[in-house]
Amino acid sequence: FFFNDTATTEIYTEQIVGSVRCVQETALLLGGRKVNLRTIVVVISVKPLIVYYYDAYVRLSGYKYDPNSKNPNMHLSNAGNLGRENIWSLDTLSKFFYDQKKTSDRHWVKNVLEKQIKAAAAHIIKMGSFSFLKEPKMFHIMAPDVLIDDDLKMWIIELNTGPGWAYPNEVSRVFMVDMIHQILKVVFHMLEKRVNVLMKFFDQKYNQYKDHEEIIKGDYSKINIKELRKQFQDIQYNKIDDDFVKKNAPKLTKIIDESDPKNKFYYQMSEECM
Repeated sequence: FFFNDTATTEIYTEQIVGSVRCVQETALLLGGRKVNLRTIVVVISVKPLIVYYYDAYVRLSGYKYDPNSKNPNMHLSNAGNLGRENIWSLDTLSKFFYDQKKTSDRHWVKNVLEKQIKAAAAHIIKMGSFSFLKEPKMFHIMAPDVLIDDDLKMWIIELNTGPGWAYPNEVSRVFMVDMIHQILKVVFHMLEKRVNVLMKFFDQKYNQYKDHEEIIKGDYSKINIKELRKQFQDIQYNKIDDDFVKKNAPKLTKIIDESDPKNKFYYQMSEECM
């Protein structure tokens, strides 16, 4: 999705695998199990680039970790390796850290960890956006997986091209259903605004040319088709009402917004960093 040539992909893969191997050795254990966070990032628009962070939930491995075991499943916490009790909400995770005295902030996950994830996700998406298909109708739900080490430092270990639609328990079911509802509200809102602009454009052009006898007779030689096509492409540009999002999709947090070329927004980063 991000890389256009195999050589570059192989170099980055080699570096990433080495980093993950080091992190796995100091990975945080919860109840003796390895854990990661499945986070949701929504590329709501690519023309212009607008990206939201949705939320996350916690996934514990279905097997307890044993450094002497050869069972590879103890390292995994994906959907095929989860039990109903192995999915937590972020609030449950935050309470666990507080009760275990790993943090002094009862809401450490929201106040610290999620902010770090949002900034990292914004950087990753921007880094790969050069390869996105620049069509206004395109949007994509992506799922960075986050690992936490013993020092409570976060590491993005994988960027999935979809969130995974299975929900083994009520926590994940509520999460997924709510996510779909909120994202689709914004997508349809954006589509409605774009359609309204297009209809206005078509009405203007119809009124402009409807009385031209040459056009009525099928002679379009006096119409600058190239200029007309450019005008049509120029209005193919998504717009989102921030107030609508706050009211109808409150869990969505904007992490990238390039709708204003003179005032681009990147979560906790300046444009120079990107």
